[in-house]
Order: sequence, then C-alpha cells, then structure tokens
Amino acid sequence: MREALILSEASAEVKSYASAGQALLFLLFIPAYGAFASRVNRTRLISWVTLFFVRHALFLPTSREAKYKAKAPIDTFFVRAGDMLQAGVVFGGTRMGFTVPQFAAMNLLFVAISLVVAGAIFREHKRIAGHA
Repeated sequence: MREALILSEASAEVKSYASAGQALLFLLFIPAYGAFASRVNRTRLISWVTLFFVRHALFLPTSREAKYKAKAPIDTFFVRAGDMLQAGVVFGGTRMGFTVPQFAAMNLLFVAISLVVAGAIFREHKRIAGHA
C-alpha cells in the first residue's frame, strides 16, 4: 500500500508523511518493547524475535502476489498445527508416563526433524533466489 502511494502524483509529500509516521511509531515502540522485554524471560524473547524474522524471511524470494495469497493461510494453518502437535506430544507423553529425559529425547527428535526441513527450505530458497 505504502509503495503504491509513494509512486502516485503526490509521492514526495506522501513519502515524507509516511516517514514521519514511521518515526513516531518507532518512538512509541522502543519504550513499549523495553517494558515488555524487561518482563519476559530472555531465552523466550530471543526465540520469539528469531522465529518472527525467520518466518517472514521465508517469503523474501517470492513474488508479492504469491506472498499475499499464501502467507495468511500458511501462517494460520501451520501455527495451529504446530500448537496441536505440541499439545498432542505433551498429552501423549504424560499419558505414557514419560520422564523429563524422555521428553528431552522427544524434543531432540523434533529438533532434528525441524533441521532437516529447514535445510530443504534453505536449498529451495537458494534455488528460487538464484533464478530471480
């Protein structure tokens, strides 16, 4: 939306207002983020921020049209599916009497699977970005 406004007839004026709005938003965001970060576990905060940027970076080599068609359903489905999988693992593990080391082993298995999937996504990302 912003790019379309910048490319219109009043582009310089719109761009300056958009920049001013972003600066004000940034000035409000920094103290709010500081207050939030002071109350959240550092490991969890780093995890959230990293996952946010990685999740959005996956769409960088795609076209704008493909991004807007696919991003919302993918985010919605896979986030909910991941939540359900996590709940199922915890439920099943507690029903089967898993100990902490067994849950840790299960987590390591899921981490290994995630790394394999991430490697496949990375290779595909390089292939798509190389053709762009």
